[in-house]
Amino acid sequence: WASQWRTNASTIARALSNVPVRFLPGPESWSRRMLLGTGLVGIEQWAGDVDWVYSPKEQAVCTRRAKLAVTIHDVLAFETDLNGLSERVSVASRRRWRLMMKRVIGRADLIATVSSFTKNRLIELLDLKDDGRFEVVGNGVAPIYFQPEARLRRQVLEHYGIDGRPYVLTIGSLTTRKGADLLLRLAECIRSRGLDIELVVTGRRHDSDRL
Repeated sequence: WASQWRTNASTIARALSNVPVRFLPGPESWSRRMLLGTGLVGIEQWAGDVDWVYSPKEQAVCTRRAKLAVTIHDVLAFETDLNGLSERVSVASRRRWRLMMKRVIGRADLIATVSSFTKNRLIELLDLKDDGRFEVVGNGVAPIYFQPEARLRRQVLEHYGIDGRPYVLTIGSLTTRKGADLLLRLAECIRSRGLDIELVVTGRRHDSDRL
């Protein structure tokens, strides 16, 4: 729902091309403060008479009549004993996350977590009561996104030099948080055994100073 997002209908998957799009007025920073921080304006002013508002990340969008559903992806900011991660989260960052999560818990009518583990850790770490608003909804996308054009697929594989070769794709940067130490050990294992398998890593924000 970011006000700065603009796109052409031709760039959207055909199955979504007829979905109506509405934009928020003004710069994104202003819209975010109004809808997330102050609570002075409900998003229905631009979205119209809707029954539900869904926020795909930890954002407590302000609503007036509509119910709010929010997805919480992880609670890493509140973990205090994770090797390579907990010591990098500042006290100020934990405070900001706690304030944000307090707003989410206070406003949301439905709180979706991507796994049972995340749900249980959220309730435990924030000392919450499982009041029936929590649901486990795993990450996923429609099948249409798994059907790229064969020509485009070949171009991507050729660009990275793996066309016609077996490869393993990992989604996420080489960071401690994403288990980069295990991936690097796997790469060394593949190399030492002389296996003709390419390890392909997506992402750009790597922990080059820690690996």
